Amino acid sequence: MTIQYDFSDQVVSITGAASGFGRLAAEKFAAAGARLVLSDINPDALQTVATGLGSDAVLAVACDVSDAAQVANLFDEAHKAFGGVDIAVNNAGIIHDLVRT
Repeated sequence: MTIQYDFSDQVVSITGAASGFGRLAAEKFAAAGARLVLSDINPDALQTVATGLGSDAVLAVACDVSDAAQVANLFDEAHKAFGGVDIAVNNAGIIHDLVRT
């Protein structure tokens, strides 16, 4: 059974959107019609993801979430582009390999 979701009236902010779960979340929300505010610390990879989604309803903002001023700018840009954010997927982070051989 496939469940269909409609997010066409929602603005979704996703941090860590350039790879991994964040990228997958961006793809799924875009497919469900959401307007996206994507952010990541890696601007080149972020732009690749945003361009790959092929939608005018995608805003890409480079952002280091450990810097409060950059986070404030992210949400200012979201407000300018889409009037705000309805859903925030706070996904930014780094996974380190803790297994030593």
